[in-house]
Amino acid sequence: MEEKHIGLDMKTPINESLTAFYQRSFAYQTVKFRLPAILTQTVEVLLKKKEYLLRVFGEETEEEFKSIVAEINKLKLEILTNKPMRKLVGESPDIAQYNRALDLQSLKVSYPTFFNANWLFVECYMYRRIIECIEQTKTFKSLDPFQFQKEDSFFRALQVMAPTGTFLEGAGDDLKNTFIKLLKINLWGNKCDLSLTLGRIKYDNEALTDIENLDQYILCDDSSHVWDSLIEHTDANVVDIVMDNCGFELFTDMCLADFIIRNKYAEHVRFYVKAIPWYISDTTAKDFHWTLHQLKMCKNAVLKKLGERWNNYLRIKAWTIEEDSFWTLPVTYKDMAQWDIRLYRKLAAAKLIIFKGDVNYRKLFGEKNWPPTKCLTEALQDFHPSKICALRTVKAHIICGLPEGLAEDLDEKENDWLITGKYGLIQFCDTVVKK
Repeated sequence: MEEKHIGLDMKTPINESLTAFYQRSFAYQTVKFRLPAILTQTVEVLLKKKEYLLRVFGEETEEEFKSIVAEINKLKLEILTNKPMRKLVGESPDIAQYNRALDLQSLKVSYPTFFNANWLFVECYMYRRIIECIEQTKTFKSLDPFQFQKEDSFFRALQVMAPTGTFLEGAGDDLKNTFIKLLKINLWGNKCDLSLTLGRIKYDNEALTDIENLDQYILCDDSSHVWDSLIEHTDANVVDIVMDNCGFELFTDMCLADFIIRNKYAEHVRFYVKAIPWYISDTTAKDFHWTLHQLKMCKNAVLKKLGERWNNYLRIKAWTIEEDSFWTLPVTYKDMAQWDIRLYRKLAAAKLIIFKGDVNYRKLFGEKNWPPTKCLTEALQDFHPSKICALRTVKAHIICGLPEGLAEDLDEKENDWLITGKYGLIQFCDTVVKK
C-alpha cells in the first residue's frame, strides 16, 4: 500500500493549529493509527452483528449492508494513503455546511488531505463520512453503527453508577461540597471515551467514589467559581450542559442536573446532544432515552428510583434534550455566531454553560497549540455567550489557563501527560459578550 504522507518531523509549534502535518504530534498519531483502527473496529462490530441487523432491517437489505462495509473500508484506505478529501453528498442540511468548511480548508492548503488539513476537520469529516454511507442506503438510515459499543459500556458501568447514585441520594445539607464532589465525579466520568480507548474502559469503583484521591491530578480547579456562578441570583433560570459521552459519563451528567433542579439553582437544564452518531460514544437523543429506560428497569432500587424521577423531569420539561447539527460540524466555537447565530443567542440565555470533554475543549479554544499559560478569556477568542465551565480529562495536545511552570514540571516527569487522560481540568470563564 502506497503511503503519501507529507509533513515535518517536529512537534506542533506554539500558536499553530493542530494538524497531522506535524509528525511528532498526537494529531499525527491519531490520523495515522487511531482513525484507521476505529474504522476497522466499526466494520468488525457490524460484521459480528450482521445476522441481528438483517433480522431488524430485513434480509433483503444484505446488499446495502455490504455497501456500508465497503464504503467504510474505502474510507480507511483513503486515510492510510492520504488521499484528497472529497466533498460530501446527500440531502441532509449539514452537507452544504461541511462542503463549505472543506472549501475553507482549501484556502489554507490547495488540496486538503487527511494529513495536512486541520485535525478537528479530519476527525469530524471521517465520522460524517461513516454516517453519509448509511444515509445513502434506503433501509439502514436509522442505523447507529456505534450502538453496540455504547450499550455494552452502559452495562459495564452499572457497578460504578450504583455507588454514585447512592451518594447523590444520601447527600446531606452541605450543598457546596456535595456539588463540588458531583462536579469532580462528572469530570472523571469523562475518562469513559470509547473513541480514545476503542472500548477498553476499566471502571474503578473506589477511585470514582472516593473522589478526593484524584484531586492531585486536577491541574486547574475552578469548582468554587462554578459553584458561585450556579447559586448567583440572575434573571436566567437555565443551565446548559453540552454533552460528550454516554454510559457512565451521561449518568454523571444526569446526577449533576438532578442536584441543580432539586435544589432550585435553575428551573430548567438543557442537555445538548449530537444529532447523529458521533465519535463512537457521544450521546444522541436515542441514547439519552435508552439510558433512562434501562435505569427504570434496573434491579438496583436507587438506580430505578433515579430513572423514574429523571424521566419525570423530561415529562414536566425541567429537563429538555436539545439537538442541533452545529455540534457535529467541523468548526470551532469562536465561529459559532457566524455559522449559527440562533444557537449562540440560545446559549446566551443560560446562567451557566458546562462543556464536557476533549473535543468540546478543542472547539472552545480554537484547536490551537496555545502556550499552556494562555488566558482562558483570550483563548476563547470570540466565544463568550455566557459564563462557561469546561470539564475535561486531558487527552490531546491543547491546554491553556495553567499556572506558570506547571506544564514544564509535568514535561520533565511524564512526556505523554497531555494525552493519557490521567489529568483533569475544571476551568471557568465569566466573560460574557452578547450578540
